[in-house]
Amino acid sequence: MKKTLLAMTAAVLVCSGSASAQNRVKNVYTESQVLKVEQVADREQTVQLNRYLFAGYNTLCLPVTVSAEQLAAYGVKAERLTAIAQEGRTLCLYFVECTNEGLEAGMPYLVFSPTKQYLRLKNTDAIRTSETPKTVRMTDGQGNQVAFSSSWETKQREGFYGIPAKQNVEILESVLIRTSQEQSFLPTRCGFSWEQQADGAEQLEIRHVTESEVTAISQIENGKLNSEKAYDLNGRQVKTQRGLQIVNGKKVVKN
Repeated sequence: MKKTLLAMTAAVLVCSGSASAQNRVKNVYTESQVLKVEQVADREQTVQLNRYLFAGYNTLCLPVTVSAEQLAAYGVKAERLTAIAQEGRTLCLYFVECTNEGLEAGMPYLVFSPTKQYLRLKNTDAIRTSETPKTVRMTDGQGNQVAFSSSWETKQREGFYGIPAKQNVEILESVLIRTSQEQSFLPTRCGFSWEQQADGAEQLEIRHVTESEVTAISQIENGKLNSEKAYDLNGRQVKTQRGLQIVNGKKVVKN
């Protein structure tokens, strides 16, 4: 009888130890040389993904989905690349807020964090995971093509464009610099590759706009609207209306 009780006790301890091991949270940090996405994709083991965010603008591409509620809990706002257009010597990269949509696994985003903090996400809370980062590629019909992408590995990318972590401000601005051979992108950070550069285009610049602004600009770029006339931000032609308008493909304030 005693032997039976001892055997049953041992079995209970083994089972409880196994369950405890499964419930133990494994922390994975994106500052490592390589992000082990296979661990994040394994739903049998609870993995907490930890990504450090600077106060201000950061680029972000995660192997897990992030809900709008999760973003709101950290006060983080997200933007997606939606169009590009050349204005003079500047190729503008238009970003539209998409916080309410949440983040898709493997997609590159621009995010704004109100403070320095760690974004901590568990793989068991994600709807989907992705083991391959996606590339967002945009053209403007004028000879420019830009790719917005990320990697799960630390990479030195000479000639890429990225937001520098060291700026002379407390809140990082969405400025871009062209990277040198010594500069690296850590896992889950994103950069821009200027794959095709039109004559006269010399620099990249991020612009934060609304959907209606992008629609109006795109219509002009595609020749659907007369570029010599003025249009409001919904693409409707205006005459003497005051305020922000689109004239010749550019935003102009009429007083």
